[in-house]
Amino acid sequence: MKKVFSLIFILVCPAVYSATANKLSSSHISTKPKKAAVKKENTTKKKSPSAVALYKMPKVQALIKTGGLNRRIQIVGITSTDIQYAAGLKMKTIPIKSLEFINFEVGYSPYTVRVLEAQKKYIEAASEIIKKFTPAFKYISLPDNNIIDPLYDAGFLFLNAALNFDNKLSPSYDRKKAVQAYTNAYKVFRKIVSVKWSSDTQLADIYSIYCILRMDKYDIAEKKLEEFGEPEPGTQGYGIYWLADAIIKFQRGKKEEALDSAVKSIVFDCRNTYSFPHALLLSAFCYEDLLDNYRARDTYYETARLFEGTPEGEIAYKSLTFIREKKLTDEKEEIGLEKVFFDSAEDVNKKVDDYIAEAERRRKLLEKREKAEADKKKSSKK
Repeated sequence: MKKVFSLIFILVCPAVYSATANKLSSSHISTKPKKAAVKKENTTKKKSPSAVALYKMPKVQALIKTGGLNRRIQIVGITSTDIQYAAGLKMKTIPIKSLEFINFEVGYSPYTVRVLEAQKKYIEAASEIIKKFTPAFKYISLPDNNIIDPLYDAGFLFLNAALNFDNKLSPSYDRKKAVQAYTNAYKVFRKIVSVKWSSDTQLADIYSIYCILRMDKYDIAEKKLEEFGEPEPGTQGYGIYWLADAIIKFQRGKKEEALDSAVKSIVFDCRNTYSFPHALLLSAFCYEDLLDNYRARDTYYETARLFEGTPEGEIAYKSLTFIREKKLTDEKEEIGLEKVFFDSAEDVNKKVDDYIAEAERRRKLLEKREKAEADKKKSSKK
C-alpha cells in the first residue's frame, strides 16, 4: 500500500518531488567533501613610523656605550628588549642587553641647582632637576643610567624645604607646604625604588617611609618600618632607619627608648648629611624632656655649631639660647670620675655663652648687610 501511495505522489506532484529531491541531494547526501574554513593569518608587518611621524616624536639625546664604543643617539621609544632611536629618517633599534652605560643629555646643570640651594630655594632647586629629567623618566629602567643621583638630590632638596616649612621657630613656618614637600620627596624616592638594576634603592626605600612618618602617618610608617627590617650597621639606610624608629617612639611618649634609637642613628650612621643632624637634634629633645638639661645643652651646642645656617642648626640655636636665658644649667653639674681623671672638666656654660655672643654678632652683621642690599635695590628702581 505504501509503495502505491508513493508512486501516486510522484505521478501527481512531480514538481514538488523534483524540488525536494534536489534539495536533499545538494545538502544531505552530497559526496563531495566539505572544505574546512581556513583562518587567514595577518602577515602584514608592523610598519615603521613615517619620516614625518618620526620627526614629530619626542626625542631624548643620550650618550651610550655598546661594544666598547661610545655613540650619541636620539631615543624615541623603548620595548622590553630594545631601545628605539632615530637614524636619519628611519627608526632603528639597539638591544638593551648590549648597553654598557647610558647618560641622558638633558641640559642638567648641577651648578644652577647648587646656587638655588645656597639661596635656600629648595623647592626651585628640586623642581629644576625634575623638569630637566622628566623626558628621560620613561627610560629609567635602562641599566647604569645617570638619573638616580640627581633624583636623590631632588628628594633631599624637597626634604630640606619640608623641614624649613615645618620649623615653628621660622617665619616661613607653613605645615601645609611642609606636607606637600614631604609628599613630593616621597614620590621621588618611590621613583628610585622602582629601578631594578641599581643597588642604591634601599636608601630611597627607607626615606620614603621617613616621608610617610613626617606626614604624621605614624601607624603606617611603623608597619612599613617593621616590614623593611633593621639594616646592617654602617650601611646607608642604618642611620635614617633608627632616626625613624626614634621619632615614632618619641611620639608614643617613650622618651628613653627614643633616645636609645637616636644614639644608634648618631653612632652608626655613615654621616648622612640629612639624618645625622636630625638625630642629634632629636636626642637633644629627648634629653630636655628627660630633664637632663646639661646633656641637652651640650647636644644643642654641637648641633648649632656644626650645622649653622641650616634648619636643624637654627632650631638647636634657639633651644640653646632658651636654656641659657632660663639659667637651667647655672647650677654646678656633678662631674664624672672619668672627666676628673682625664682633666677634661671645662666650663661648658662659658664656652656656650661665648659661642652665642659671637653668633649674635655675626647675625647682626648679616642683617645689616641684607638691609643695605635691600635699600640699594629699592633706590635703583626709583
